[in-house]
Amino acid sequence: MVEGRRQIWWGLIVGSATVLTVSASPEAREFDATNQARNVSTSGCRVESADPDLRLLCERAQFLTEMGRSLERGKDRPRSVYSRLRLVERVWRGDRSLAAGIPWERYAAPNLRLALALMISWYSKAGHSTVSVKELREFSKWGRAEADAGRASILLVVQLVGDLGTPGEGRWLLEQAVKQKAPVRIEAIEALGRSCDPAAGDFLSQLGVQQGLSKEDAAAIEYARKILRSAPQQAFCRSAGNA
Repeated sequence: MVEGRRQIWWGLIVGSATVLTVSASPEAREFDATNQARNVSTSGCRVESADPDLRLLCERAQFLTEMGRSLERGKDRPRSVYSRLRLVERVWRGDRSLAAGIPWERYAAPNLRLALALMISWYSKAGHSTVSVKELREFSKWGRAEADAGRASILLVVQLVGDLGTPGEGRWLLEQAVKQKAPVRIEAIEALGRSCDPAAGDFLSQLGVQQGLSKEDAAAIEYARKILRSAPQQAFCRSAGNA
């Protein structure tokens, strides 16, 4: 599956529930290192498990960063990260049987659930997840409602809708590409390239003839067209889940 150009760095802005998704720049690496250093305290959390991955659940930032990096690296070798993938799936589903002491209230925040869904989405499309593409698409509708109400990041929702290629979401992505500022605008343009909406190509053409198109916008449109024409993307959109 052809994915977008972004490299996701997972973490939380210290003291808030906002997930930050940035490029792999020196600034991003500096943020990531600082963020980890500030989040070493477990704030009294006591997860009753010897599993180090479960103990990471005491800190949202550490858990998201570690799981996100691991699952990003494991895309070409999915079996190598199955145990972590299953853990993320169970946290996303709120499986209270995982272990005693997990601070579940921290993982109920919309942005946290969206971040976990993004980690799962590629594996779901490739058939390696216990969470179906259909299930994630239904969840993305909830995410859109949360973003509309100001309770979730529109950037995360656009990324998820794009990664899932949901048919019928092309016009919504077009609206975001028109009205939002960067980086959401660029993400929405590239998401159209990952869309299984039959009108996605036409929507990209509409964006391409807009007045005052920036070089960054033009490059994103060309990249999205390349994804849309790619054999893996077309195969995904012909699959049973997109009928």
